[in-house]
Amino acid sequence: MTAILAFLRFRSESVWPCALLHASHNFFDQIILGPMTQGQNSVYFAGETGIFTALVLIAFVIFLAKLFHKTAETA
Repeated sequence: MTAILAFLRFRSESVWPCALLHASHNFFDQIILGPMTQGQNSVYFAGETGIFTALVLIAFVIFLAKLFHKTAETA
């Protein structure tokens, strides 16, 4: 997550994309995924170390890589 935030900060030259990503991460992680995964193994599915969090972050990295690769090609 830190690497994504750093990349966004340097690429956009603004802290606002980082703030929005961090806020949306907290929202999905705590408000949506947390209540969906209750029980003994919930730590494996949601939270800072959960598989859902990792999958979403990986998807977001792929999206950013494709987006900025296209931007770099047209520049």
